[in-house]
Amino acid sequence: METRQKNILIAGLLAIVLVMAVGYAAFATQLQITGSAQITSNWDVHFDKAAQVNADIAPSTPAVGIAPSGTLTYGNGDKPLTAQLHADLNQPGDYIIFTLRIINGGTLSAVAAAPTLSGNDFTINGLTATQGHVKFTVTAPSTSTLAPGGTTTMTVRADFVDTVAASCSDGISTTQEACTNNNGTWTPASTGNMEMEETGTLNITINYSQA
Repeated sequence: METRQKNILIAGLLAIVLVMAVGYAAFATQLQITGSAQITSNWDVHFDKAAQVNADIAPSTPAVGIAPSGTLTYGNGDKPLTAQLHADLNQPGDYIIFTLRIINGGTLSAVAAAPTLSGNDFTINGLTATQGHVKFTVTAPSTSTLAPGGTTTMTVRADFVDTVAASCSDGISTTQEACTNNNGTWTPASTGNMEMEETGTLNITINYSQA
């Protein structure tokens, strides 16, 4: 009889535990989170070759002689990072202004640092560089910060600078320079007898970083 009562008691306790377990399971909730991330930003600052092919070269109009000329070409590909310019100047006062376009084709804003100039045998002072009778003047991008899709321009000017001031009128020079008659037009001898000069390579660097 006692053993039977114990068995009944044990069975009852097990039933209570089972009911409690079922009740707990009925009110339990499992939360689960899954996630992923992807970076879709794009960095793309380059010269705007598509909008400009050897364009925006503004020569002066000389009083006499051959007008200056120049070429502006870009590196390979549709989004070049390099540009090459060359100026042919004939007499003091000649100049050419090269205008280059820059575009931000990416999805991040970009800010430009000030251009830096370097090159062998050049006398460099800020954004100007001189070698012989040639002087380069660089103008920084007109907009330092480029929003995505934004464009800006910068210029490089090449000048033929006469280091000896002289002028002639009917063969009379205002300095000790002699004058020469070039096809009926009097010009300073320093111009008429100027030897051909070719400068070294001037490097202009513009660094863009994320704004």
